[in-house]
This record gives sequence, C-alpha cells and structure tokens, in this order.
Amino acid sequence: MTRESELTANGSPPGLPGAFRSLLELSPVPMAELEGDRHLVRYANPALCRLLDKSQEVLAGKPFAAAIRVDESCLAVLDRVYQTGEAATHTDPKPPGGRAARWSYAMWPILNAGRPAGVMVQVIEPSLLDVRAGAINEALLISSVYQHEQTETAQRLNDLLHAELAERRRVEEALRQVHAQLQRAFAFDQAVMASMSEGLYTIDREGLLTSMNPAAETLLGWRFDELGGQNVHEKVHHHHGDHTVFPAGECPLLRVIQAGEPLTGQEDEFIRSDGSLFSVVYSAAPMRDGDDIAGLVVVFRDISERKRIEERERTLALEMAHRNKNLLAIIQTIVSRSLAEKRTPDEARSAIMQRLQAIAKSQTAIESSGFVGASLEEIARLEFEAFSGRIEAKGPEVLLNPRAAQTFSMVLHELATNAMKYGALSSPAGRVSVAWSVEPNAADAQFQFRWLERGGPPVSPPTHKGFGSILIEKLMTQDFRARARVDFARDGLRYEIDVPLSALAPEG
Repeated sequence: MTRESELTANGSPPGLPGAFRSLLELSPVPMAELEGDRHLVRYANPALCRLLDKSQEVLAGKPFAAAIRVDESCLAVLDRVYQTGEAATHTDPKPPGGRAARWSYAMWPILNAGRPAGVMVQVIEPSLLDVRAGAINEALLISSVYQHEQTETAQRLNDLLHAELAERRRVEEALRQVHAQLQRAFAFDQAVMASMSEGLYTIDREGLLTSMNPAAETLLGWRFDELGGQNVHEKVHHHHGDHTVFPAGECPLLRVIQAGEPLTGQEDEFIRSDGSLFSVVYSAAPMRDGDDIAGLVVVFRDISERKRIEERERTLALEMAHRNKNLLAIIQTIVSRSLAEKRTPDEARSAIMQRLQAIAKSQTAIESSGFVGASLEEIARLEFEAFSGRIEAKGPEVLLNPRAAQTFSMVLHELATNAMKYGALSSPAGRVSVAWSVEPNAADAQFQFRWLERGGPPVSPPTHKGFGSILIEKLMTQDFRARARVDFARDGLRYEIDVPLSALAPEG
C-alpha cells in the first residue's frame, strides 16, 4: 500500500493513527478532512455532525459542496488551498439557500510527502440575534399610530348627526360614547409609547418633529420641548458614521414620505445631543390624511451592543483561525522532531501523545480565561497534578499570553518527564522545588523562574541531546529573548529562566 493510499484508508497520516484524530474528536469546533482535488469528505468530527445534523456515515465520501451548502467562491478558495498548499479563510458573501446566516471557514492543506493530499476545514457559525420578536413589536407599535384616523371618522359622524336635528339626543349620546372611546384609545397609545424601550417619533412632510416618546428622548439626549418643531434630520441624522455629510435628500426617510412605502429593518447611526454616534435599526411608515401623506412615524432601537458583539465575534473568528494555524504548526514540529529521535515506534508514539497532552493542558488553561491567556499557576497545577505532591510549585499570579502558555507547558512537561526518568522523581525520596517571581525594573519588570531537583540519583550531563533537551535549553531563548540556564549539578538538576515580563504577558 502506498503512503497516499494509506492516508486515505486510515483517515490520518501514517505513523500517527490516534494523535491528531483525538484532537478532532474532542474539539468543540466543527472540522472536516477533505481528500483530493474533488474535496471529498474523508472525516467529519462530532462537532460538525451536530451542526449539520448528519452522521459521519452520511457525510463520508461526499463532495464538500454537497455535504455543506456553499457557493462557488468557497469552492474557489478550497481549490486554491489545495493547489498552492497555503492556508486561507473565507466567509459566505451571503447565506446560501436554506440557511439563515453566513458561515466562515478556515482552511489549511494536509500534506503528504511534501505535497497537498487534501484540505482541513474549520466551520465557524456566528450566533444569530433573535430579532423576530422585535420586528413584531415594531409592527404593532407602528400600527397603533393609525388610531388618529378614528378622529376623522368621528368628525364626519358628528357633522352628519348635527344635520339631523330630529335625532339630536341620540346623536349627542353617540358622540359622548365615541369621545370616551377616543380618550381610551389615546390613553392606550400614550401608555404604549411611554412603556416602549424603542424610541418613537413622528415628523410632518417638512421633516419637522411633531412628537416623540420618552425612550426617544433618552436615546437621543433631547427633550421634546427642545427639539419639537425642528428638522430632525439636521439634528440626529446629518452625518454618516465616517463623519461625511449626509444630505437630507439622500435620507431613506425622505423616500418614505415621497413614495408612501414603509421602510423596515434599516440599519444606520443616529447622533445624540452631545454629538456622539450610536448604531440603530429603524423602521418608518407614512401617516396619511386621506389620500395625502401628512408625515411619518419612525421607530428605532439602539443596537450598539449587538454591533460590539458582532465585531467581537468577527475578531474572535479570525483570532481562532490564526491560533489554530499556529497550533497545527506546533503539532507538526512535535511530531516530526519526535519521529526523528532514536526511538522505537511505540516510544515515539508515547512521546508524541505526552507532548500533545501538554499542549492540550495549556489550551484548557487558555480557554478558562476566555482565550486572553493562562495563569502560570494553573498550567503548573495541571502539569504536576499526577505527581502526588512531590513537586512543590509556588509564585505570584502571572498571566501568560497564549504562545507563552503553550511554551511553558511544554517546558514543564519535559522537565517533569526527565525528572521522572533520570532525576529526582525517579527516586522515592526525590523532590522538586519550582518557584517563580517578578522583580521590578525601571525599564521592564523581570520574570524569574527556578526548577531545583534534590534527593535523586547523581546527575551527569547527557551524552546526547534529544528534542526534549532542545525544548528546555533553546525554546524560551528563541521565542521570548529569555536567558535559560541548565546546571547538571551532581546533587540535582537546576534550571533557571530570566525574561522580560512584557514578552510573556498578554497584549493590552
């Protein structure tokens, strides 16, 4: 069987039957492995099966376009990743048929003997905001404005009844009843307007403000007695978000007055009385006086928080794609270097799994902090929890950025593994002391880390340096400008790191 056919049959690279697949199985992110230039689904992880509500058996062997509805632009990006071997991201320009939202994809090549054999795809589904209830509420609120038409009906009835002098008493009683109904309707409209969380205002054909509810006063920062009778566009809508002038003639509200057609779900930015802008979604409907349009009613809602969430989701999606790409590069390095060492296949497999588990532990710590970074104390706790108190770790609270967290997790893993095989932890009486501190400095605070082994067998420098030794001695120096020192003292290994704290801390 060729290497390429083995890749297809097993669903993962030769010599690595479980490591990468385990990551995919446990990942909460929907992911799929695609094979060949037809992009056939070789494997879909449980997260993707749940998203599509399809089983692995149903998806396997199908073209990606058939398994997940995507347009030609997405397929073009897939082709480019497969042909060039360069990772890429893509977002649907619009939701494909039958789907309510646009999805994003992170794609990177699967290499076999240095050549693309397929593509790994990560699917990111943005959260959809539930606007259905808001739309129904706006429709009900807009419809209530039409109550004013009852006054016209009442006036015509009043004129007719006054013409019938013989029925004066009945007419007067009917008018009193109609008046009471109108008062109740007016009181109802006022109560609805006062209780609305959405802003509502009305303008005449000239764009002059004729009424506004309390929510509109709060959102805009204007009282009605300050803004009433003035041109609303010139006060709250005269500039775009990029501070360019927004002429009244280009305003969609003007078209509502001119064409008499309602406008719904329009997103824009309004201007408060202090000059600050805020994002809104608004709807407008014409108010009619017979066949003529007398003005319009506008209902709007502040969506600034929704916009912030959407922007954060977009940023997080890009950040996740970037981090996943870096993580895969780290995994690739670990696998290739571990396989290059003089080990049996079983030993190489065990070393790979242990090092991947160290990365997984750092990811757990990073996720617990919302992907900002990870606590060094938490990383040490996760790495040392299997040693039953034989490793004492202490130091102040230090938050590491994601890259530093992954590096420290791998370094601690290698130190603990070496101590267990050759050092203090290989002896029942052996102990390891781990300590870190932050020393103030005029230019930049200095982070110091110490690993000290005692009570183990006599130590001597290694005659051969494998990947673990390279990690311990070189990785911190290369990645973070750190000074790393290893002392193979006869009474116990000593490992020290000095590095500027700014090189390890999260941004911001």
